Amino acid sequence: MMRFLALTLGVLLALAVAGCGSGKQDAVKAPDLMGLRGKHDPRAEKLFDSARVLWKDSDVCSDPEKAVSLLDETVKIAPEFGEAYVRRGLAKSEMGLYEEAFEDLTAGIRLNPSAEAYAFRALVSLRGNHFMAAVRDLEYSLKLNSSQYRSYLYLGDMAFKENQMEEACGYYSKACSNGDCSRLDEAKELEICR
Repeated sequence: MMRFLALTLGVLLALAVAGCGSGKQDAVKAPDLMGLRGKHDPRAEKLFDSARVLWKDSDVCSDPEKAVSLLDETVKIAPEFGEAYVRRGLAKSEMGLYEEAFEDLTAGIRLNPSAEAYAFRALVSLRGNHFMAAVRDLEYSLKLNSSQYRSYLYLGDMAFKENQMEEACGYYSKACSNGDCSRLDEAKELEICR
């Protein structure tokens, strides 16, 4: 109980001290993890940030409807915000709106053609059972950036679905060497890969 009180008192003291001093308040800035800050209207960036956190470092959105709503507002304010279209497309695909999702991702790619955007459009194609389009986008994604781990993951998933385990393991290994070992670890746990 004493440690809790001391910790609480310490936090309150730190907050009080933070408000004192020169009279200038330092604004707490969210980290610019995607390199987007300052490129668009600040209101659009704030809306995008609010939507982006719904993915919590994953490719699955925790609240796709809310993300779409926030990103609708983002693109109204900043129609040139390519990443907003990409994220809105991802959210729409999770809602089963594959055609709209594909259109958003295509718009995002036109504005900012990145390896990640092509990989995400491939994911939407996979979700909509358009495998040839997915393969085309994954190949182009890897042409733009041979270390785009998502492309290897999705290629591995396609091989796995086709019961091509050796090929799937190879793609999962490449994804792992480029930053995401999740599928390889799962496959090893299931004794599918070595």
